[in-house]
Amino acid sequence: MTEIIEKLYKVNFTDEQARTIADILESYGEKYTSKKHMETATGNLRVALESKLEKTKVELQKDLEKTKLELQNELEKTKLELQKEISQSKFDLVKWIVAGVVANGVVATILKYLG
Repeated sequence: MTEIIEKLYKVNFTDEQARTIADILESYGEKYTSKKHMETATGNLRVALESKLEKTKVELQKDLEKTKLELQNELEKTKLELQKEISQSKFDLVKWIVAGVVANGVVATILKYLG
């Protein structure tokens, strides 16, 4: 602080002006950090953010993999249900075709004997 006051004396500041300016600079100096301190803080913040970003990325990848497996399971379940329904529909269709052929044969036989 005395260094600042001496420099202000050299450029014709009064004692009161020099001390007031020195006090102001000192109080603001406590509030504001040096460039070196800011670079360190910025570096620390960058490392913390990169770490958090990496953790978030890992969590998102896990969530995505979990969702992918759930969707695959749901798709497989739906596929099996559809295959079951298709098989049932085929069976029903064959049943109706056989019934139709038998009915046609019965009608043809009845008409043959009646006609």
